[in-house]
Amino acid sequence: MIKKIILPLIVCSFLCGYGQVTAIQYYNTVLSEHGLIFEKTKRFITAVVHTEIADEVESTRLAIIRQLDSSMAILKRMPSYSGDDKLRRETLEILERERSMYNMDFKQVVNLKRSSAENFEAMERFFLAEDSAEIRINAMFLELRTVQKKFASNNHLSIQENEKIQDQLERIRKLNNYTESVFLNYFRAFRDFNNLADAINTKKADEIEKARLELIVSSTKGMKIMKSVGFFENDSNYVQSGILLLEKYQELASGDMLEVARLMKEPGKLSSQDISRINSILTYMNNEPEALSIEFQRQERRLFQLHVPKD
Repeated sequence: MIKKIILPLIVCSFLCGYGQVTAIQYYNTVLSEHGLIFEKTKRFITAVVHTEIADEVESTRLAIIRQLDSSMAILKRMPSYSGDDKLRRETLEILERERSMYNMDFKQVVNLKRSSAENFEAMERFFLAEDSAEIRINAMFLELRTVQKKFASNNHLSIQENEKIQDQLERIRKLNNYTESVFLNYFRAFRDFNNLADAINTKKADEIEKARLELIVSSTKGMKIMKSVGFFENDSNYVQSGILLLEKYQELASGDMLEVARLMKEPGKLSSQDISRINSILTYMNNEPEALSIEFQRQERRLFQLHVPKD
C-alpha cells in the first residue's frame, strides 16, 4: 500500500522506545528537526546581509549551533527503522558537517562583517566569504533532501513534494546576490564621498581635487553597473534609489566641489562671501546625500521584506 505525505510535514511526536512507529512517523520526526534548523538558518542568512550590527548576526549563528546540537541529540537517541539506519545516520553526518561550518566558516563570515565597513576591499572579502559558505549550506540541504527521498521511496511513501524550504533558500540567495552587486557599487562611492569630506577638512585644495575626481570615477562607474544590473523581478525601487544617490554624489563632485576646490587654492584670500558660499555647499553636502542614503537603505529593507516572506 502506498501512503501519501506532503512536505514539509506537520511535526509529529517521536517517542524513542514507546513502541513501534510507522514509516511516516519516523520520517516526519527527522524532517521536523530539519525544519527547525532551516528556520534558524533562514534567519542567519538574512541577518548576515541585512543586519548591520555584527553581534546580532553572531547571536543568530549561535542559535543555529544550539539547534543543531539539540536536533543531533534527538537523532542520536533514535533507533533504526526496521533495521534501516541510513536516514538517521546520514542525516546526522550531514548535520555534523553543517555544525562544523557554522562553528568555523560562518564564524569567519561574522568576523569579516565586523571589519567590512572599514574599506571596500574588506566589504568585498566579506561578501565573497558569505557567498561561498551559503553555496555549501545549500549543497548540504540538497544532500539531506536526497537522503530523505530515498527513505521515502524504500518505504513506499509517495511524496507530493512541496519545495517551499528549498525555494526560500534559493530565493534568499538570489536576492542576496542581487543586493550585494548593487550595494558594493554604492559602498565604493560612499567611501570616496567620505574621503572627500575628510579632504575638505584639511583645507588643502590638492587633496580636495584628488578626492573629488575619485568620487566622480566611482559614482559614474557605480551608476553604469547599477543600470546594467536591472530590476529584481520588476521591482525597480531599490536599484533606482541607489542610482539617484550616486547621481547626487556625481553632481556634487562635478559641480559644487569643483567650486570649493577652486576657492580653497588660496584660503588666505577668501572673502566673507566665499566663506558663506563654501558653508552653504557643505550644508547641502551634509544633508542631501544623507536623505538619499536613508531612502536607499529603506528600499533594501522593503525589497527583502516583500520578496522573502517570513512564513
